[in-house]
Amino acid sequence: MLKNNYGKTEKEIRKASGLSLSAFQDLGISPATLSEFENGKRKLNFKTLTSCLSILKVPFDSFIDLAEHHPIF
Repeated sequence: MLKNNYGKTEKEIRKASGLSLSAFQDLGISPATLSEFENGKRKLNFKTLTSCLSILKVPFDSFIDLAEHHPIF
């Protein structure tokens, strides 16, 4: 498992936004890939992550702050 909170943070934001894993398929991200990221089993490259954040309407800086300074357990 990866040792960061990025996936967990993205998952909580996605769920709070009412979006399913399949909402990101237009970006070319399969539900399985996103699930693996959310569960700490896979990394996303910068472009893919920022595209996801765009759909979630979360600025990159805010996301990093949440993930690194307000971890979700």
